[in-house]
Amino acid sequence: MARATAYEHIVIGEAGVPVIDGTSVTVVELVLETVAYGRGPDELQFQHPHLTLGQIHSALAYYRDHKEELDHDVARRLERVEQGRSDSEIISRRHATLNREAEDALSFQGGVTRRAEEKLLHPPPGSRIEAARAYGVDLTLLVERLRLTPEERVRDLQQALRGLESMRGRARPTSETRLRSDSSGKSA
Repeated sequence: MARATAYEHIVIGEAGVPVIDGTSVTVVELVLETVAYGRGPDELQFQHPHLTLGQIHSALAYYRDHKEELDHDVARRLERVEQGRSDSEIISRRHATLNREAEDALSFQGGVTRRAEEKLLHPPPGSRIEAARAYGVDLTLLVERLRLTPEERVRDLQQALRGLESMRGRARPTSETRLRSDSSGKSA
């Protein structure tokens, strides 16, 4: 509930802030418009046609009589705005990081992102990757393998394993072949 003041048209609102009675316009709002834009009472009324000149003059008089208190309130509000900006910058940086991570996820090519692939193919100067390339390590095969999805890699490994087992089968003597060679060795 609004609390009356000694000033006609000015009440202390529920938030403890002086407002023009019957409106949501604060005394500080009008004063800031006066300071920021150099508006006089007539211009303020033009900008706020729902206010009378009497209400505007009363608000300006209240401010002049309570200048220190209201200036302190304005400074406190500005600090909150600056804190909000600072928080906003932190949020913006986190948002940028999340966007980069989302781009990486969207640019996922099998098992490697475009950024990782680019780093392998064109390593930054002084990096270990660059040192490996200078040593003669060819990373293109690694990149090709990383482009495969995990399922494709498993399929390729299974195929390689089957091929290896097939070669082992041909290279291993069967038990029958061993028996023949053993028996032929005994009869000789």
